[in-house]
Amino acid sequence: MIRTPRAAPAAVFAVFAVALVAGAVPEAGGALGRGLASLLTLATSVTAAVLCLRAAGRASQRLSRISWYLQGAACAAWSLGPVSWIWHHLVDRASPEPSPLVTVVRLAFFGLMFAAVWTTSRAVGVRARLRMALDGVVAAAAVFIVVWGTFFDEIWNRAGPDRLDVAFGLTYVLGDMVLLIFWAVLVVTEFPAGRRRGPLLVMASLVTIMLADTAFTYTVLHRGHPFDAIDSGLWTLAFALFAMAALAYRGGDVPRLEPVAGTRFAIYGPYLPILPTAVFCGVQLGAGNRPDGPANLGLVVLFAAVLIRQVVVLGENRLLLRRLAGSESVLRHEATHDSLTGLGNRAKLTARLRELLPAPPTRLSLIFLDLDDFKEVNDSLGHVAGDTVLTTVAGRLTGVLRRDDTVVRLGGDEFAVLLEDFDGDPRALARRMLDTFQEPFELDGRRIALGASVGLVEVAAGDPRDAMEVLRDADIAMYAVKRAGKNNVQLFNPGMHHTTSEELELRADLVTALDTGGLDAAYQPICDAATGEIRGFEALARWTHPTRGPIRPDRFIAIAERAHLSRRITSVMLDRALSGLRSWIDAGARRTLKVTVNIGAAELGDPGLPDRLVDALTRWNLAGENLVVEITETALMDDDRDHVLAAIRRVQSLGIDLAIDDFGTGYSSLARLSRFHVEFLKIDKLFVADLGTPRGRDMVTALVALARSCGMATIAEGVEEPFQRAALRDLGCDLLQGYLLSRPVPAADVLPLLAAKV
Repeated sequence: MIRTPRAAPAAVFAVFAVALVAGAVPEAGGALGRGLASLLTLATSVTAAVLCLRAAGRASQRLSRISWYLQGAACAAWSLGPVSWIWHHLVDRASPEPSPLVTVVRLAFFGLMFAAVWTTSRAVGVRARLRMALDGVVAAAAVFIVVWGTFFDEIWNRAGPDRLDVAFGLTYVLGDMVLLIFWAVLVVTEFPAGRRRGPLLVMASLVTIMLADTAFTYTVLHRGHPFDAIDSGLWTLAFALFAMAALAYRGGDVPRLEPVAGTRFAIYGPYLPILPTAVFCGVQLGAGNRPDGPANLGLVVLFAAVLIRQVVVLGENRLLLRRLAGSESVLRHEATHDSLTGLGNRAKLTARLRELLPAPPTRLSLIFLDLDDFKEVNDSLGHVAGDTVLTTVAGRLTGVLRRDDTVVRLGGDEFAVLLEDFDGDPRALARRMLDTFQEPFELDGRRIALGASVGLVEVAAGDPRDAMEVLRDADIAMYAVKRAGKNNVQLFNPGMHHTTSEELELRADLVTALDTGGLDAAYQPICDAATGEIRGFEALARWTHPTRGPIRPDRFIAIAERAHLSRRITSVMLDRALSGLRSWIDAGARRTLKVTVNIGAAELGDPGLPDRLVDALTRWNLAGENLVVEITETALMDDDRDHVLAAIRRVQSLGIDLAIDDFGTGYSSLARLSRFHVEFLKIDKLFVADLGTPRGRDMVTALVALARSCGMATIAEGVEEPFQRAALRDLGCDLLQGYLLSRPVPAADVLPLLAAKV
């Protein structure tokens, strides 16, 4: 149908041919011609109604389906007018002209179309829809004042005995104008450029109907007959355009793949018609022409609509500010606390250590505890059992500590305790913590015995070590316990730096892996929230040690950061990701497919980064649009904002998109986020996991609203349950990533995955 470039011109030609015939017939055949012209108009309006109903059947969303049903009903209601004219011209010419029935039909048409506008809008919430309606009222009132003073006033004063028919005609034109303005506001503010074809055809149809009604009014005023050749042709053309709009609709709701450039027009656009209206009124008053009743009414409506809109917008802003303030408070808490155990997290401990170190005013002690053989619990009993163990451990540890002690879960099965102004023996306290593991853990009726390896660091007043060095030393002491047989306490001593620790071994082996190509990549798809279609892949570093087996990414990435190997890992991953993408495109994958590569915050400011990105893209014959650079939220914490902004702009100048990863788990404020114009905001899996609670849903709602207000698209990580996918789609999240959609796969499995998902 109208789905190929050749079909569209043919359809347009057919539309104008039908309109030409409809316009010529009444002039040629008198009453008979007018009846036949009405028959042609009836045929196009009924066809448009049927095609709208068919379009409703193709709609995938409930509101879209309702909108098409309403548009079809509007076309069907309008077709009753031509039926009455056919009866008058061809069957019973002695019957009175059916103007009252036509008026009722037209009012029904207006009502149904306004309802269609309301349901077509993608605005969420009553406030947003009310604001959209007020935008239309403001624009319509402003245009009405100008049109009345320019045309309608004179037409009304010259109507004479035909004033009733002229009143009907002016009512039609006014209704057409208001409906057209509402539809135009909807198209401009809510439809992305690539999805405006059908709505623009409906808009063209409404313009044509307005021209037809204008011709009707002119005919009544100058010729005395309410049905004219121009009317017939324009009405036929209008509903032919309506039919084309229904044909152009292919169903589904294709999401906005690129972030919205900005919302300035949505904010200021509704006020633009006020300017020419103010100029017109000023000119009229300057010429001594005072506005009459309808114009005054228009001014009152305009003033009231603007006032109400301001009240609504102010209310929305206050509500949004309250939500964002509450969300920021919750985000700050979430950023420093572990969602599973309720303890503090690594960020909280690191922040406190940085406040005290180096050179603390008093003695400090840091206890580092790692559960022994915890992986076996997860592997044999499942992650639910593992979570139960972790929460139980948290409760036991807090039971032997002071209220003011900083106890945190560092991640996985690692815990830490910071003791300040502790008068007792830290080693004795560490022993008491270890003693809490003597009681077995109850897991679904089974008693499981677990131990722990505990490392201890004592920091004297004035100690020069910084926070990361103290954490490192506690980690080394804990691993010394692991090497010595586990389930014990070990105090750190400087001599441990000269022993062969597991971390040092892994660091050396990681360098070897980088030199010999031992680092690999797995690819996790990023899917469209609405359709499930794969839009791209995130390249994830994977390392299989020759003797230890797979090493956790968070483990070897942390080692790489401390050993200053991050840049080498980035280079390897960038090359593997782009080479993989090149091979997939050559094998038939879409050229618009994107691949995401993670880059550390420190690398973002590297002056040589853009050149390395260009070299990699050139080497694999790919465009910047094929690459997404993902940075962690810590990049936004850089005090030198201009430096970070400049780095972001350098990367974006290559056509590369940027994404902020793990948003909400760091310390960046909402105000700071708005200054960094990146393309994607990734919602951390901690928030996705909490979607089943009202607070969790509110958090994600606030994050999506925040991203939209900053012009960012949202990617939700860690989607593992069907209800999470449905909730994220309903909340307006753009893209999804997680085990529910697909686990990370090797490069060889990407093409079959694309074939299965598309």
